[in-house]
Amino acid sequence: MYILTADSRNPDDVKKDIIADTGVVPSTYEDGTRYVLNQKMTLETLDKIQKYPDVQEIKGEYSGVMGHGS
Repeated sequence: MYILTADSRNPDDVKKDIIADTGVVPSTYEDGTRYVLNQKMTLETLDKIQKYPDVQEIKGEYSGVMGHGS
């Protein structure tokens, strides 16, 4: 997962929020405006992250299981 944020908060505070919500320490790039996590996310976790006031974009790939029709 890739999270792009505005440069409006201290990167250490953003990193602490991400750790609190995901349990994973993100890699930080671009002077603390880009964060990368390598883990599966639940919709609940994504909902928490997208509510941060400085989040501009979240990217990732679907890694769940598709249901099969009968």
